[in-house]
Amino acid sequence: MLDTSFVVIYENKIGEMITWEQLLILDGDSVVVDTEYDSRTIYEVDGKIVTVYSYSSGYKYAYCEKDAYVYILTADSMEIDDIKKVFKFGNKCNK
Repeated sequence: MLDTSFVVIYENKIGEMITWEQLLILDGDSVVVDTEYDSRTIYEVDGKIVTVYSYSSGYKYAYCEKDAYVYILTADSMEIDDIKKVFKFGNKCNK
């Protein structure tokens, strides 16, 4: 079986969760995004498009495609500047 994903899960001292996923997209694969978000904002980070879906609870879901990979960050509570920093660093992992 081909391993096509990498996931890191972090929990801080107060129990907030952050996940970072890297998925290899093969022919026929698709990624589904929850459509019940409260707002969607698109940012450019190092020449790549990062879409951040925000919910009234403070939860964030961020998505970026680079080459044959999809990067997904989810966080119970995270500032946009911090999300951009994660994508700036994370996208360098696959260069």
